[in-house]
Amino acid sequence: MDSPRRRSVVLAALAGVVVMFLAGYIPGWLQTRRATQASEECARHLAESQAILAKTELDLEVARLRGRLGDVLHEANANNFGLAAQQATAFFNALQAAAASPQLAAGSGRRGILEAILARRDEISADLARADQGVKAKLGEMYVQFRPAVE
Repeated sequence: MDSPRRRSVVLAALAGVVVMFLAGYIPGWLQTRRATQASEECARHLAESQAILAKTELDLEVARLRGRLGDVLHEANANNFGLAAQQATAFFNALQAAAASPQLAAGSGRRGILEAILARRDEISADLARADQGVKAKLGEMYVQFRPAVE
């Protein structure tokens, strides 16, 4: 009789230990699981926010570029070809950096517009250096051509 009673006590003690272990383990495990899910959700939101921020920064840079082109056009229309040439150099340098930006998808319409305008760099620079009056119309066309890239 002693043996079955002893076995019962040992099993009861073992069951008690298991119950106490689970009572301490399960709440911590559930809390860790909730924290992990919350962390993953925060990481997802952060990635989305970073993508939105990168797009917004690119949109701002493209809008600034159009403004710089407007400054070049303004100076050319005022027959300040030397100043227009300096501003055009700064504009085309910034345009080149923006067109090479990894945020612009290859083959995107926006990249195509920027590259088409950038392709006219040598032509515009030469016309400004010669103070060619025809450069005003070319700059105006470029300004209009730039519009879809900003929108």
